This record gives sequence, C-alpha cells and structure tokens, in this order.
Amino acid sequence: MTKKVYFNPGQQYLLHMGVNSETIIASRRFGKSDGVIAPRMLRNAQSMPRSAGAIYAATFQQALSRTVPAAVHALSRWGYKNEKHFYIGRKAPASAQFAKPYIEPQSWDHVIHWYNGRIQHLLSADVKFSANSLTLDDLMIDEARSITNPDKMFNEVFPAVSGMIGHFNHVPWHKGITIVSDMPQGKIGEWILNRKKLMDPELIETIEGTIAEIIRLKSLNPIPERQLIQQQFLLRTYRKNAHLYKEYDSIDNLELLGEGYIRKMNRELTPLVFRTSIMNERITKLANGFYTNLDENVHYYTAFDNHHLNNLRTRDGSLDIDKFKSYSYLQDSDVDPKDQLYIALDYNANINWVVTGQPNYKTNEMRTLKSQYVKNQRKLREVVRDWCEYYKAHPIKSVVYYYTDEALQGAYAVSSETFADVVKDELRKHGWMVNAVHIGKQMRHDLKHQYINDALTGTKYLFPMFNKHNNEFLLPAMEQTGIKVGRNGFEKDKSGEKKPETDEDQLQYRTDGTDAWDTLFVGLNFFPQSTNGVLLYGNVYFG
Repeated sequence: MTKKVYFNPGQQYLLHMGVNSETIIASRRFGKSDGVIAPRMLRNAQSMPRSAGAIYAATFQQALSRTVPAAVHALSRWGYKNEKHFYIGRKAPASAQFAKPYIEPQSWDHVIHWYNGRIQHLLSADVKFSANSLTLDDLMIDEARSITNPDKMFNEVFPAVSGMIGHFNHVPWHKGITIVSDMPQGKIGEWILNRKKLMDPELIETIEGTIAEIIRLKSLNPIPERQLIQQQFLLRTYRKNAHLYKEYDSIDNLELLGEGYIRKMNRELTPLVFRTSIMNERITKLANGFYTNLDENVHYYTAFDNHHLNNLRTRDGSLDIDKFKSYSYLQDSDVDPKDQLYIALDYNANINWVVTGQPNYKTNEMRTLKSQYVKNQRKLREVVRDWCEYYKAHPIKSVVYYYTDEALQGAYAVSSETFADVVKDELRKHGWMVNAVHIGKQMRHDLKHQYINDALTGTKYLFPMFNKHNNEFLLPAMEQTGIKVGRNGFEKDKSGEKKPETDEDQLQYRTDGTDAWDTLFVGLNFFPQSTNGVLLYGNVYFG
C-alpha cells in the first residue's frame, strides 16, 4: 500500500539531494522531526539492514522527551509502529522474529531495534563515554545548539562513525552525519555555523544538475536505460562525497502553516523569540546589560538524573517515552538531597515568580536550580503550589524563604494578606517547615549591579550557576535586562514592568523574574542560614 506524505519545498529539496552529510539550521515549525529526522531514520534503516546508527542529543531526557517521540509520531503516520516495527530501549522479543545487528550491543537499554536488524544507539552529552567502543554507520544530532561541549562530541562520538568494514560501501549515506538545529545564539553554537565551510558549492550544483538530468531522461519515451544507469551511478558517487549546509525559516513551511500562523506567532512571541525561533535570525545577548558578565559558556549547566530516567519503562521493559513528557524534581541531579531548599519570590498583579537555589559554601557556588512563574488568572498561591508539587519528593521538608519589605505589602495579588504570609501559609499547608528570613529593603541597584557582576566574574561572593533547562524564561530575561543611569549610578531598566502585556511583549520575558533571583542572591550571600549542621557567617563556614 502506498501512503501519500506531504513535504514542504525545503524538505523536498533535502530529500531529493540525499547527500551523505547535512547541517540543517531551521526555525520552529519548519518540520525538522517530520521532514528531516524521521525520514532519515527510515531511509537509513531500510538501506542499511543490520547496521548501527546513533541519535546524539545534549541530554538523555531531551532525546526521549522530544527527538524520539516526534520521530515516532511521524513514523506511525507512515505505518511504522512502535512495539511492532521497532522497539525502544530493549531488544525485540523472540516472538517478533527481528533480525540481529552485525554487532550486538552490550546493553539494549538505550537502543532502538528495527525489524531488519538495524539498531540506533541513543547517545547523549550528559552520559559519560556513551559512544565508547561503538562502531557507527551513521549519526544524527538533533537540537544541536543545545550541545554545550562540542569538543567532547568531536573527540568521543565523531570518531565512532567509522562504518562497518565490508558493508554498505555502495550506500551514499554510509558514515554520514546529519545535524539539525535551531539558529544557535552566542559563541557556543559557532561550531554549527562553521560547518558551512565543509560544503563544496560546485559539488552541490553538480548533484542538482544530475538530478535534473535523471528526471529529464525518465520523461523520454523510450527511456535511454544506459544513460539513466550512468547518471544514477554518478549521483551515488557525488552524494557519497557531499556535505550540504542549509538554513530555513518558518516561511519555508508557509504552505502548511499558513500566513495566519506566522501572524499569530508574531503577536504571541516576544520580538526576540520571534526573530530567533520563527525567522531563524541569530541574536546575541544584550551588550552592556545589567548582568554584563553572565556567560552561557561559563554559568549554564545541564543536570538530569539519567538513572531515574532510565527506569521510566513500560511493564515489558521498553523505554516509556510518554513518561518523559512530565517533569519533576526526580529528574534533576543538581539538588543536594541532604540540604534544605532556598527560595525567593517576586510579586505582581499579573505575574508572580519563585526562584529556587542551593548554596555550597565549601565550593563557593550558588546553584539556581529552577525558576517558575504564573500569570494573569493564576496568582501567588498557585505558583507556591506548583513549587510544592515539583519538589514534593525532596527528602528535607525545610525551606529558607528570603523576602524583602516588598513582601510585607498585600492587596493586589491575594486579598488583604501580605505576600509573605501567603507564601508561608501555602508552604506549611504542604508540609514544609519554613525559615522565613526578612532581609529588609531592596538593595540599591548600583550595589546589586556591582556585587552580582563581581560574583559572575568569580571575584567575590558565591559563583552563580544556572540549570539552563529549568530556567527557560529566567535566563533570556536576564540576558535581555537593560541598564540605565539614575541618580545613584547604574540601575536595572525596569521601565517595561508596568506596561500592559501585549502579544509582542510578554510578561515572562520582563525583569520581574530577575528581581526574584536578585533577592535569592542577596539572601544567600549576605543572610546565610544553617545548612547540613554547618553554621554560616558571611562567606565563612564553621564545621
């Protein structure tokens, strides 16, 4: 049975070209999963039975929550079903009568097993030596801009794409590498953009011309078979030696998305997000902002508990990709289970934030574990409840709550109670012992600017580190927080906070969340509390 499948013009071009290796930078809703990842998974499986490929992601969680489910959804629409044509995270049962790969993996825990013996290893940057001792026939990298340590990938994963000796030499995609990404931002993603240098434009033009000639020959009557075979042989040769670099924005999928979607995204996303996610533009961090020394290469980290994730399985032992879609404290590996949690909030009529962290005074580090917000109809109690739900499995039911004079107000977020009272009440209702620490007035902006940037450079105070996956909106807000000069010197530019929310200027990207983080920073550095039986004074600890 033949199935009709729609591909947009950009996807069609890539499929027609069929080159050995690709670097595809495409914006949101271009169709990277349906039009790039899934078709290549199927193509490589069918053209190289019993081979060994790999999907590489920044984190195991990313691979199982986004890359694989999206590809499986597309494959399912084409008639290829999970637990029938392939098994995820385990060897197919004997009753399925699947062929075996040429080289069986030592463990099937992170492997996709296809019906014809093809396997795909699920590799990630946050698992040490995940590609160690592997021999791969091809490699696919999804969400490549999330790879924060490309050198590790180049040294550990790329060398594994050496190919099975004596097999698949005739296949153009043997030992090929497909890289798919949104537009990278900052220096950390330059390795992706630099892959454009690997492309030979003349060879790409030759492939385009050869494909056109094959189409022409097939249109003739009778078809000149000898010429056609010769051109097809040349095409395979050209493809095998080609690397294609292409950039696409969402407009390239306009026929499927429609103009209404582009207009809707222009209304609903901030200008920054629209330009990066939809228009595929490269935007850098705001120069000379309030958090001048914040550097994604230095201060951002990834921390998933892969042992916990590896146990999210069905009763039959397959990796349960549905369970990867829900997030909780149990997926985080950066929380010290022997320490209490530390929070600070920001209170507003339309948006309320809570930022969670833990200090390590021995290593002089402040980890920002997570930030959460609610807005519009959901208010302060709701964000505290969300926090309690996320951290309900934390074994130490004790939380240090830092608050300033601002929290002693009330009225607009929750009846006549003060904000601090509401936070403490809601935490206690959920079984938390609360150490509420009043730190007085908000610190002057010029002092905060100095202290925070001293900390970011490692000069003084706790060194800030951010779990980048758990601070999805806080970090862009910090990167885009401006600065102005007031009567006391440098001030954070908070002029946008009081403006009504618009489709182009959403609340979660404003400075409210950064104020909550500032309060946590001041609390942990200047009002430290007892932790793990260690009494703290300033930045000195006494065991």
